[in-house]
Amino acid sequence: MQPSRDDPVPEKGENPRGGKTDPPGEGVEDWLHSFRVPAELRERVRKFAASGLPVFIQGEEGTGKSAVARVLHFWGPWKKSPFLRIPCRGLTPSDFVEKISVWGEEKQPGGRVSLTLFLENLGRLQDNMQALLQELLSSRQVPWPGLEETIFDVQVLSSSTGDMAESLADEGFRPDLFRTLETLTLRLPPLRERKEELPRIVQEILREKERQVGGKKGFSPEAIRVLQEYDWPGNLAELESMVLRSAVLKDGNLIEPADLAFNPSCGPSYQGTPFRDEKDRWFDVTIPTLAHEIKNPLVAISTFAHLLPNKYDDPEFRQEFSRLVNQDVGRINALIENLLEFAQFSPPRSSLQDLNAALGEFLEKYRNTPGKANREVMTDLENGLPPILFDKTQLNFILRNLLENVPSRGNDHSPLNISTRFPREETTGRGADSVDLILWYHSPEGFLGNFSRIVGFETNPELQNLNLSLLLIQKVMLNNRGKMQVRKEADGGITLLARFPAGKSKRGVVEG
Repeated sequence: MQPSRDDPVPEKGENPRGGKTDPPGEGVEDWLHSFRVPAELRERVRKFAASGLPVFIQGEEGTGKSAVARVLHFWGPWKKSPFLRIPCRGLTPSDFVEKISVWGEEKQPGGRVSLTLFLENLGRLQDNMQALLQELLSSRQVPWPGLEETIFDVQVLSSSTGDMAESLADEGFRPDLFRTLETLTLRLPPLRERKEELPRIVQEILREKERQVGGKKGFSPEAIRVLQEYDWPGNLAELESMVLRSAVLKDGNLIEPADLAFNPSCGPSYQGTPFRDEKDRWFDVTIPTLAHEIKNPLVAISTFAHLLPNKYDDPEFRQEFSRLVNQDVGRINALIENLLEFAQFSPPRSSLQDLNAALGEFLEKYRNTPGKANREVMTDLENGLPPILFDKTQLNFILRNLLENVPSRGNDHSPLNISTRFPREETTGRGADSVDLILWYHSPEGFLGNFSRIVGFETNPELQNLNLSLLLIQKVMLNNRGKMQVRKEADGGITLLARFPAGKSKRGVVEG
């Protein structure tokens, strides 16, 4: 499909059919030598660009995948050809053909079209698009009416924020296609793995935007330390926004911790040292809780062991001693296994997950667990929930611990109530950006005290002895940009709310 005379001429950043092209390589050399690019990647990017082979770029949101793709294009054999950036989410073959056909008038001799394609969020590519792309890569042709004689000389770059291994296993992504696309692979590390580089990156941002922020400005050593204690879930993009916002709002030239504007909706939002304090608070609560949960069974075992010499001939005592030792050793072993699993978690690799389906699998296991089969489980799972955006392994960790550990603290004769919901705004009725999992059950006193200090939920001061599993769940939720709340109800029940970030809704109202 050719652009008509009335179509706008492709300018920087757009083309007339909705794809995105980027300007010529101004600043590409400067960008690659900036502190934003990890030093160990620079030479690799140069070599990959010169090769002209397919390159797969993996990195979290905000790590600079698009910028790396532009460097690969403008330093490679296709640098004089159009650079077409195409989001894979919802892309259909007709959309794709329309986007690439707009360059048909730039055919080279022999009916060739030269392009660089940058496919964003590769894991979202639909099955029919995967087949078309595989055909394009293998034959350099697109099986589409009107394009039978066109030869496409393309370089294909692609990117993903999630783990493509999960897309291959769970979402049916074609292994043969991915093997081709990942001929060369670049992993862009998240900013939390580059904290020693933060001072140089911050100064570079301020130097580049000196005119916009009102002159030469800098961050004090104390302010830099605060930045290094933060995990930067939005990576370089979040850092640049925060640095520029703080600099614009600062009247003087030296930005102190009190001037840091983490919240884009208001002015300076940093008070004290919450990031370091949060870690300290985490360990302040976790270590005593861990000690308590290990010490209790050891005390019981020790008591029985002291009585054993005098009670050895009592078969009832020996039987009870054996039962208690096995039970408590099992508890300690499960606790240590849980901590080891938690300690081995890498930074979350978020992908779309069906919360109801995952929950259903664990409920089936829970109902068949000895000692818990007698507890009534009542479920109210909302149909048509949008998927959640979460690390799959860490989601399994949360669901297993919620079902296996939290209910064991309650009254065994009370039901366990589980529901899921997709909250909606009261005024518009539109879906929110989260999916909620709610558990309710009865619990004895002495359960929530320490947990309130972690999640900021007010509870009675006499409530103590938090289950360590909840602490681990809370930390995993935060790492995945989720939230957890706990509340003691007037009737003695416990309500646990796990709020997961939503991905794209089947109803079309939420984007991940």
